[in-house]
Amino acid sequence: MTTFFSGGDTGKASMMDAPLIKAFGNNINQLEECIIKLGGKPEISSEPHSRCWLLEVLPKIPVMIIFREADEDFPVEIQTQFDESAPEFLEFECLAFLCGCLVRALIKTAEYGTVDGWE
Repeated sequence: MTTFFSGGDTGKASMMDAPLIKAFGNNINQLEECIIKLGGKPEISSEPHSRCWLLEVLPKIPVMIIFREADEDFPVEIQTQFDESAPEFLEFECLAFLCGCLVRALIKTAEYGTVDGWE
């Protein structure tokens, strides 16, 4: 999987990604810990000052999470991107719901240590 897409690259956080930025901000270590707890694996980032992870949220539906550090010109960015083949398996509305579930799972994992609040 080499090509991923997101909800749009407008320079502003998308409706789905804004809660991740609010929850994690510049805390890349906490973000990585939560992604790994949910089964994500680190990937090599092609961009400087960024890190990324790949999660298989459903069979044949990988999601890449990209963290871009803040600098003097831009704030921190956390972006979720689906593999370009994802719409072959689910409609866009379902993918948006799936992304929302993943964002919620990451935030709940940060708050409670697990998705459901139980260790």
